[in-house]
Amino acid sequence: MDANVCMFIGKAHAGDLHTTGYWCGNDVHTQLNHAITIFEILHPGCIGLFLFDNSTGHSKMPDDALLAQNMNAGPGGKHVSKQRGTTWEGSDGTVHQQSFVFTAGDTLLFEAKNVRAPPLDAAGDAAFPACFKVEVQRSGERKLTKDATVVSRQEDGTYTVSIGAPGAAAAEVLEGVGVSSITVPAETFKPGPIDERLIGHSKGVKQILMERGRIEPGSKCKAACGSKEKKARTAAKAEQGIGQNESADVPKHEGMTDGVPCCLEFLLSDQPDFKLQQNVIQELIISRGHLCIFLPKYHPELNFIERYWSRVKWYARQKCDQTIKGLRTATNEALSEKACDLALIRRYSRTAWRWVDAYQKGLDGVLACWAVRKSKCHRFVTDAVDREVNRMAAEQTADEERSADAAGEAPPLIGRGVADMAAVGALGDDDDD
Repeated sequence: MDANVCMFIGKAHAGDLHTTGYWCGNDVHTQLNHAITIFEILHPGCIGLFLFDNSTGHSKMPDDALLAQNMNAGPGGKHVSKQRGTTWEGSDGTVHQQSFVFTAGDTLLFEAKNVRAPPLDAAGDAAFPACFKVEVQRSGERKLTKDATVVSRQEDGTYTVSIGAPGAAAAEVLEGVGVSSITVPAETFKPGPIDERLIGHSKGVKQILMERGRIEPGSKCKAACGSKEKKARTAAKAEQGIGQNESADVPKHEGMTDGVPCCLEFLLSDQPDFKLQQNVIQELIISRGHLCIFLPKYHPELNFIERYWSRVKWYARQKCDQTIKGLRTATNEALSEKACDLALIRRYSRTAWRWVDAYQKGLDGVLACWAVRKSKCHRFVTDAVDREVNRMAAEQTADEERSADAAGEAPPLIGRGVADMAAVGALGDDDDD
């Protein structure tokens, strides 16, 4: 068994491993599940610790994840919510079960206007009958085509539709596509026992929050913060000035102001069960009894797999004969122990641990890099390196104070951990580990 996966990117290679020809979150999930199985065979009864970078490829959420941004403000809509049921705790400590779709016996807590509730099948998916006008997305196009008519619905939930182009002799027929509809009439539903036409449809953010007692029926809070509000807050932050090591970006939501939420989406996303939602990788690893850590953003030096990839790519470049066939052969060989064995991987791991220890000791930037290279201990920066760093910092402070006295100026503020490249001097030293 082997956890390595070698693929060529692009639609031309679709079908080698999956249908898209690109590495996506589903592929990460499949490979990780396979890797965990291999770990459990090699180390029975042990608990594994899996490390991941904070990249977009590792952030895919489950299809039924509790995500407020995937919900409509009101009930109904083009798509039915697939979010899992959850529990929430009331002010008296009582735990309540909550579903995100209406069921028989539920109560609508507010007057819902302009609600579109398309017909549903037994599985809770929108099921449009033949001759129904729908909108469909053509392959490779972002805009929806709205002049499509349902011909038939397949067992897998896809549709065969016909699109009548103006002036065309025959209608264009598309098979196996997903559709939605805006021709479903918009209706108003009064508060009270749920109308049977809404059974199986999404409750919406407002109904969910009202069931939890978080808002009142007459709440005027908007559904979600828009891009204009975020741009305005970004501009205001830029005018105030950006501090050192501070991002120029601002969060999507403004949050609470004098106890009032900026929007319903923020209020729901701030609920404990929504805040505890984990991504696909975390859920898979934890469900199989292992541990998972996501490393800080923009710190590849903490992940020793980066050194492994550097070694693999170096080896592949040395062995490749500049042909596709040769690249495949060199890549497969580079991923074997011939290019990077377990002993070398362990050395990369020890180097990553020294970076962690350097940061814990308050070092940063150039000094942290120098300390990691200079130290020969397995997993931490030695006391000798600590003393050397303190000595260099003291010397630099004294030199700058003497220079300031000679110029008749006040000594400048010295930031600990900021060192001149020349003062360090040893940045070029190679570390055998």
